[in-house]
Amino acid sequence: MAKGALQEAQEHNGHQQQAPGSPQQLSRHQQSAIVSLLDGTSATFVVDNWLYNEKRIAKQLHGRPWEFHFEVKFYPPEPSTLSDDLTRYLLTLQVRRDIYTGK
Repeated sequence: MAKGALQEAQEHNGHQQQAPGSPQQLSRHQQSAIVSLLDGTSATFVVDNWLYNEKRIAKQLHGRPWEFHFEVKFYPPEPSTLSDDLTRYLLTLQVRRDIYTGK
């Protein structure tokens, strides 16, 4: 499994240690990265609070309100090749929302 810049960790004796440049050592502004997708395009993501699976969410957010957002922006190079009706419908909604909000 390849590890990205924000997921970089050193494994030593079965324990993960924070590596230089790990999410906890970066400011919010720095917690963004460009990911290369399979089709050769790239995507940018920003992480406000990086969560780890092995720790409880409540301990990671330290009493702050729990607010989760997940957003993916993907425009296929050729929308007519989408074979699933639901996928085409969701793409239409996404494009409409992006035009309406000016994104």
